[in-house]
Amino acid sequence: LNSSSMLFALQDEFKALGGTRVFPVGRLDRDSSGLVLLTDDGRVSEALLDPARKAPKVYEVDVAPRPSDGDVTAMAAGVVISTTQQRTMETTTSPTLPCRVERDGGWRGHGGDTLRFVLREGRNRQIRKMCEAVGCEVTRLHRLAVGSVEVGELEVGGMRRLEGSELAVGCRI
Repeated sequence: LNSSSMLFALQDEFKALGGTRVFPVGRLDRDSSGLVLLTDDGRVSEALLDPARKAPKVYEVDVAPRPSDGDVTAMAAGVVISTTQQRTMETTTSPTLPCRVERDGGWRGHGGDTLRFVLREGRNRQIRKMCEAVGCEVTRLHRLAVGSVEVGELEVGGMRRLEGSELAVGCRI
């Protein structure tokens, strides 16, 4: 395992699972933070990643400079970005799917702003590239939720089991 990977960082917690093999559902860039779901059930992964049933993912994003209202509207409507498919290394240039982008009313330091994105699409570095397309730089990107599962008060590097209705996250979608 790469010493900078999430799986390496959590290897002691995985040992406590008694040898159960778990793997991440989706990914986060190295310079992003927030919720990553791990599962030992391939059906959950398939349901959450299936393009026809992708779970909404919620992100809190600090950007600079502060985007105009038109920029926020443009990102929500879809902007053209280029992404490389990780498995095939094939580059695609196309508009992003419409999504929800709104001002979060948070950070405004140094002329910036905090935006909340709700995406169903999951292209490589999508939010960073969407912001770049309207002239903004992402200074912080934090995933708050996947479907109905929220990071809540979980500490950085923390881990917890899904509870109650969260267990159906892959089945409801």
